[in-house]
Amino acid sequence: MTRIGTIAYAAQSGLGILAKSFFDHGIVERILILPHKHFLTHLDWYPASQRHTPAQGADFLKRIDVLLLFENAWDCWPLVYAARRLGKRIVMMPMYEYTPCPIKVEPDLYLCPSLLDCQYFQNKSHVFIPVPVEQPWRLRERARHFVHNAGHGGKDLRNGTPELLEAMRYVQSPIKLTVRGQPSVRLLARDRKTADPLAELLRGTPPDPRVTIRLENIPATELFAEGDVFIFPEKFNGLSLPLQEAHASGMLIMAGDRFPMNTWLPQAPLIPVQGSVRKQIAVEFDCAEYDPRAIAGTIDAWYDRDITSFSQLGRDWAQAHSWETLKPRYMEALRGVM
Repeated sequence: MTRIGTIAYAAQSGLGILAKSFFDHGIVERILILPHKHFLTHLDWYPASQRHTPAQGADFLKRIDVLLLFENAWDCWPLVYAARRLGKRIVMMPMYEYTPCPIKVEPDLYLCPSLLDCQYFQNKSHVFIPVPVEQPWRLRERARHFVHNAGHGGKDLRNGTPELLEAMRYVQSPIKLTVRGQPSVRLLARDRKTADPLAELLRGTPPDPRVTIRLENIPATELFAEGDVFIFPEKFNGLSLPLQEAHASGMLIMAGDRFPMNTWLPQAPLIPVQGSVRKQIAVEFDCAEYDPRAIAGTIDAWYDRDITSFSQLGRDWAQAHSWETLKPRYMEALRGVM
């Protein structure tokens, strides 16, 4: 039997929730928990007998055959080096823009969660498997309540929050827009010397009776319980769990018309991309740019329209991308590296 372990956060963050889902569905059996810089660590997510601290790294490695890494592996390279020296197989789910090139330790396999990641790692040993979704579905009928997740801002405010708030100056429709931010230590800081672009943006947003800004950590299963439209003019990213989960929950998705999202989302509600600029984190990549007027035009074009068929498409897509459907593919890939 192949024993699989991972190194991850136990926090209300995208990577934390992602790792927990792989544990909860029996793919990962051991986890070494890293502290998160901005969010609380939830040790209660994992049984004491199956979780480890960074100080217990040697014991953790003795108990696994395959080390599954997500993007936060960059915080623990000494342990990855040790795994390689011990002959452990290393599998990585990359985020192309954050994956160093050349990488310090070459994985035995890249689990690419998007077609864009496949492009970046086409010359490496890789397999394309979407991340499974698990969200309660609810029928949405009219496009009236729009929801945007700002998160904790992300790199360069990549979720498009500034452009969306600017777009509200041009929106003519009486929409309801809820903008949600995660109340990390940085976001809630009242010290003006604390550099936090998202906090400053949300504090400085002019009042608009149509816009509600909420700072709260919402349980993952309730993230998409409210609202009709998930509006997310994201600038870069290949996987984008929020788009997958919102689509699976039955919401109409109003994201940027960019690759690879336009290969699996309904294209009609997508927001035109004005252009792109080259940026670099670990590698160079295209960063989409949006005209706030184009965002506003898309909102006005869809406000109060019947979105029943789009909601039903999300339910069908979720069934095809469930854990029941995709878990066997993950297990085959992970066992295949042995």
